[in-house]
Amino acid sequence: MASRKQLTTTEILHELEELDEKGVKDEVYIYITPPEDGNDTCEDSGDEECNDPDRLCGRQLQAEGDFNIDIEDDPGEVDEVIKFVEESSHSKRRRKSTKTQNITRSWVSCDLTTPVCDSWSTCFIPPLTLSSSSHPLEFFELFIDDNIITKLVEFTNQYAAARNRCVQVSKEDMYTFLGILFLSGYNWLPRRRMYWEEKEDVYNALVSRSMRRNKFEEIFTNIHCADNSALDISDRLAKLRPVICELNKNFCKFAPLEESISIDEAMIPYFGRHGCKQFIRGKPDVKVFKRNERGRYDCRVSREDNISAVRWMDNNVVTMLSNQFGVEPQQKASRYSSSVKGRIDIPQPHVIAMYNRNMGGVDQMDNNISNYRIGIRGKKWYTPIFLWMMDVCMSNAWCLSRTYGMKLDS
Repeated sequence: MASRKQLTTTEILHELEELDEKGVKDEVYIYITPPEDGNDTCEDSGDEECNDPDRLCGRQLQAEGDFNIDIEDDPGEVDEVIKFVEESSHSKRRRKSTKTQNITRSWVSCDLTTPVCDSWSTCFIPPLTLSSSSHPLEFFELFIDDNIITKLVEFTNQYAAARNRCVQVSKEDMYTFLGILFLSGYNWLPRRRMYWEEKEDVYNALVSRSMRRNKFEEIFTNIHCADNSALDISDRLAKLRPVICELNKNFCKFAPLEESISIDEAMIPYFGRHGCKQFIRGKPDVKVFKRNERGRYDCRVSREDNISAVRWMDNNVVTMLSNQFGVEPQQKASRYSSSVKGRIDIPQPHVIAMYNRNMGGVDQMDNNISNYRIGIRGKKWYTPIFLWMMDVCMSNAWCLSRTYGMKLDS
């Protein structure tokens, strides 16, 4: 028996995941109608095998499709599955509940008096043999070292062999491949094949002499960071985990040690559909505290772990937790006042001032990456993450070289 229902591609993908969780093992047939403009795929992503729904572009996800289920079980199960499919298309996917342990704290209305550590201003630079006269590539190779290149070459050749593709990649090929990727960050073209075209307006002699186009396409199609036969099914980033671990080791090993370290999230441009994507909800709105005038604050300290919670009224409510800074010594913040038609000074807790002074490290990294982001794109879901990691390595190498006195263009 077949159940047929007209849905969008996004709804079909949701229902497939729901059916998989429900344990339905029957055959499912899907037909996705072409987009209205006739572009079935992203042309600048090249020709790749695409049997993975996570690689679909935005136009395909919004297209209409037929969802057919062939069921050969008893009628009772058939009715249950059909009813489940129809109901799930009109309801949001339920989130899996996770149990969290509630910790009770005793908050006292006072200021933080015992910081977790003493203040220090020295920046400890890792002991390297590099200097301002070193070649820029030497700083980059601190992060993309021989071990990472070896893993990329090994896993890429392994994946190509498993697909019965005659591809042999060497370390020199991998370095050249990465070099072309970085070049696309400041010499951008709409399609990657245009770097090898002989037209005067797009021809790039450096790329053409370094690697043949077909060789680059073979590496880009088969590039892998892990062994597909030994993936951890509980890890959503298992296909990238070996390289992620190696990069984290190198980042911690060669990063200058400073008192203030900026920690923040970073956004990776990705327009496909994958379980690793996150939706960042809006921050809670504290309406009661909003009634206070600008400059008012409240501070509480936890007796159990000596953490101060400071809430300050600026143009909006600002809330911070700290085990190092409290309210004193108070600072002054200059703000525009519509009542006096000019700028006034309002009280500002010390923890807010220290945060403003040392924030922005991740934002600076995001800005560096956005200026020279790798311009070549791919269809696989992990390609944007892999390219972003390469961009982070280049940004870190540039920052480290400036720490050692190099005067490189920003």
